[in-house]
Amino acid sequence: MAAERERLYKEITRLSGEISKAQGKLANASFVERAPAQVVEQERKRLDDFCTMLMQLQVQRTKLK
Repeated sequence: MAAERERLYKEITRLSGEISKAQGKLANASFVERAPAQVVEQERKRLDDFCTMLMQLQVQRTKLK
């Protein structure tokens, strides 16, 4: 159980960092204006995917408590 909690903690931390990076890119008006629409859309999809995975891991962590 302790090893699984540690694994979940590490993955949650990693995903939180990825979410912060993606949010930073999308908050940067210069990036959004200059990047091709496909790249911006891909970054939005990545952000959505990371948020979904983070929520799932948080649910798993709660079940372990």
